[in-house]
Amino acid sequence: MNRYGSLLGIGFVAVLVVGLVAFAIGGGGMSLPPTWVDPQRPVTSGSMAGGESFVAPVSENQQDAVQALQPMIAPATVVPLRGAFAVDFGLQRDALTFRNYGAGYPEGDMDVDDLRKLFGDGVCARFDGARCIPTPAAQLWLDTVTNYMRSGHCAGFTVLSSRFWLRELAPTVFAGEAKNPYDLPQNVPVMKQIARDWSLQVLPELQSATIRGTPRQIVAEMLRRSRNGDARMVDLGIFKRGGGGHSLLAYGVEEMGGQKFRIQVYDNNWPGKPLYVEVDARADTWRYSLGASNPAEDAQAWEGDAQTQSLMFVPIDPYLAKVRCPFCPVDGNAPSEVGLAVTGRNLSPQVVDAQGRRTGLVNGEFVAEIPGSRVIPLRDALFQDQAPLILLPVSAEVVVALEPQPGVSEASGSVHLLGAGYALAVEGIVVRRGQPSRMAVRGNSAAVVLTPTNGTAPTVKVTTERDGIATLATVATAPQTGGALSVGMDGNGELRISGAGAQGSSVIVARVDAQGSSVFATTNLQAPEGAELRVQVRDWDGAAAPPAALVQAQGGNGASQTGLPEVVFHESLPSVRDPRAVAQVLGTTTPYLDEKALAALIE
Repeated sequence: MNRYGSLLGIGFVAVLVVGLVAFAIGGGGMSLPPTWVDPQRPVTSGSMAGGESFVAPVSENQQDAVQALQPMIAPATVVPLRGAFAVDFGLQRDALTFRNYGAGYPEGDMDVDDLRKLFGDGVCARFDGARCIPTPAAQLWLDTVTNYMRSGHCAGFTVLSSRFWLRELAPTVFAGEAKNPYDLPQNVPVMKQIARDWSLQVLPELQSATIRGTPRQIVAEMLRRSRNGDARMVDLGIFKRGGGGHSLLAYGVEEMGGQKFRIQVYDNNWPGKPLYVEVDARADTWRYSLGASNPAEDAQAWEGDAQTQSLMFVPIDPYLAKVRCPFCPVDGNAPSEVGLAVTGRNLSPQVVDAQGRRTGLVNGEFVAEIPGSRVIPLRDALFQDQAPLILLPVSAEVVVALEPQPGVSEASGSVHLLGAGYALAVEGIVVRRGQPSRMAVRGNSAAVVLTPTNGTAPTVKVTTERDGIATLATVATAPQTGGALSVGMDGNGELRISGAGAQGSSVIVARVDAQGSSVFATTNLQAPEGAELRVQVRDWDGAAAPPAALVQAQGGNGASQTGLPEVVFHESLPSVRDPRAVAQVLGTTTPYLDEKALAALIE
């Protein structure tokens, strides 16, 4: 009888968990803190109860304390690991029959309805009947995760397959004739669920649940959990040296003798094929072939050791729990971190603070020198050219330097800074070897000072939301000639633009609340040298052009009112020279246009 039939009320045969834990000695393991360990950072080591050794990162301000405590830490003792377990997961029954995919299926991308399923109605600025009109921050978050998924959806496959096995979802939800997940076609409902499940990996709740450690520690922790009656599958993450990550569904551990173990996995790049990650607990190394049945047969196998810390796992339960909206405004208990996402192809980001401390990818290694920062490599595995997600403390003031990855002459993409109630995006970035792009940002505001590559025309978007009123500004620049561009939106909804890079820009602003929305557009922006244009968007009534003033840098509080020439929205688009920039402007602004403006745009 079909094991998924219970969800249809027609009964099911209970799944037997086979091969539960043959063990003799040791292996205690530990849940490591959810931080990526910098291989260059000092570590402290010792032993846990049961003999399992550990390492933990030590920040600079903890060095003295660690040295003082060193005599209290017992020397590390390596006790042989013993144990095995297996879950009754059928690769040609419980897995999906189609393989991982990238950008070729836009019909399966997430939309605002998917955001509502994840986070609730807080993603909506207002409703037009039953239709959710998203907040600008919701749109920018959606753009970010969609751009990430253009490199692959592997984590979504892992989580969805787990949902099926745990009977949280039935295959018939997606195709009425499907008896097992393996029967499902690659249809739109399935792909949208995969996309929603992929997006969960970037959330703080999932990062906090992540178990990281050496290869030996990862196996020891999986065995420990199985002995405690938690013999379940996990989302196993593997990371290639120098970048690139992949998600596998691990459903068992096999002991091979000589302290070697095989973690049995479902790899969505190779559906239906039995594969495994090999771990040598004595050498503290791991190895995985992306295609061969035997990793020794593949010279291009991914591998790592105790120093790389490139094997991790996430228990499935946190994926099934309720999650908080990461971009919605909060009252009290504001998040302490803000996400900096760099998406695109072949971009290498490095974040530097005023003291020269770095976070990001440095010489092929992930480092997190800025206090409170974290580097989160993501898992997609079709293309290994995706930059990691960087988490910064909201108090951070940093410069983001972008250049092509080694061996690449030109790279392009976007940068998004996503906080609770505010966000910014710099899209259409192009950098060339020897011509990097730099931008200064603060973790607590939607503001950026950008120095683009000459000849490029990036688009800058800033948004804030407070008390049910969301404000958005889009600045589509003219081709740059070497000047800086400063764009920011403060918590009071005031837009500020300055710098030589702003000359000739098109500016579109929008104000959105529960009653409706207003959009204003102007082109060929011109401002005197050294002046800052200030536009009050939040208090704008939408009846005419929003109030604007020019403020000279040396003028103190002196400000002169200025009129912004208004153009009909669709007439502003010809001044946006790059077709990609037109798409970027439309994608963010179109939800706030009225029927008349939409009709003119279509014509």
